[in-house]
Amino acid sequence: MKTSIVVPCRNEASNIVPLIDGIVESMQGIGPFEIIVVDDASDDGMALLLDKALPERPMLRVLRHDRQGGQSAAIHSGGVAARGRLICTLDGDGQNRRKSCPI
Repeated sequence: MKTSIVVPCRNEASNIVPLIDGIVESMQGIGPFEIIVVDDASDDGMALLLDKALPERPMLRVLRHDRQGGQSAAIHSGGVAARGRLICTLDGDGQNRRKSCPI
């Protein structure tokens, strides 16, 4: 695994699928990668959307916190779980441009 993209998020149901699709599009042809979405105890239905996305996107991994820990805790969880040599983080709210990762 070359690159791990860690996406910490909470209650981003309206943003998460387009963000994942955009990351996949941006990473095409760059090399092996994984997307680790860390769900920080969302309660807006985002977990259901992620469950639906998993079978269609083999590069997607989802970690779930059972209680809210905040962005730093979510980044830590994703970083510990990452398999890539390079770890890039992107906010789940779409504030960062998908092409922000220095790859």
